[in-house]
Amino acid sequence: MNRTFGAIVGTVGVTAALVAAVAAQTPAPSMPRDRALLIVRSINTAQAEVLKTQKRYVALPQLAQEAVFTLPELQSVRQGTILAPDGGPIPVGSYALRVDPSADGRRYTVALVGQNRCSISWFSNESGAIFEGKALGCDQP
Repeated sequence: MNRTFGAIVGTVGVTAALVAAVAAQTPAPSMPRDRALLIVRSINTAQAEVLKTQKRYVALPQLAQEAVFTLPELQSVRQGTILAPDGGPIPVGSYALRVDPSADGRRYTVALVGQNRCSISWFSNESGAIFEGKALGCDQP
């Protein structure tokens, strides 16, 4: 009886250790969709405003000076430009944000990409359309 009890306790201990190890390897959850969309939409809006005055699209450090980036939800983006004065990518949680204007300033792309290969990522450009997706081979939950 003691051997059986010891075997059960040992099995439970090993199982608990395995569950803890698997949990530690589980990737961080994706950024909430509404926060990601707020970031990308704000960038698109700011680019439209800059285009009106400067007649060209600009990189993220210059873009972050626009009024929309004073919103509390966008402070991490604004502060991230200090860490990446060349334009990025800048960290936003477990994501990397990049805004790349073309050399002539007529186009730009925005990418908010998860550092985990199977995280949802968001993309946009001067059209204002926002695209959402995962890397190939990642199953939808």
